[in-house]
Amino acid sequence: MQFCSFKSTPSCNIASVNAINNFGLHAHTKQRGRDDHKQLWTIEMNESRDLHLNTPSGIDRMDHLIKNCNMPYRSWKYWHSPMIHCKTMAIAVAYHIYLECGTGKLLPAWKIEKHVSFYRF
Repeated sequence: MQFCSFKSTPSCNIASVNAINNFGLHAHTKQRGRDDHKQLWTIEMNESRDLHLNTPSGIDRMDHLIKNCNMPYRSWKYWHSPMIHCKTMAIAVAYHIYLECGTGKLLPAWKIEKHVSFYRF
């Protein structure tokens, strides 16, 4: 059994039991600035804290892309709002698949020199 507890912010403590397969500490390097003014420092992390800190940013990015789809629809039907949300999420995921395929890492023949913007897509 694995138990991990850490203080995320001054007002809350986070604890998890058996949420991560591997439990160990590692150093996470941070950097700020550039050239002569570049600063590097390390933060001691564990997998639970790393998962907790990185997950909300992915959700925030997805929410931002969903908002960029700009598909408002007013209806008295209760199921229209979740349907529109699912469609915009599918568009955002399809755009990221397009970007991944366009890099040429999956198949060199699919490489695209200039990608279209999210709005154009």
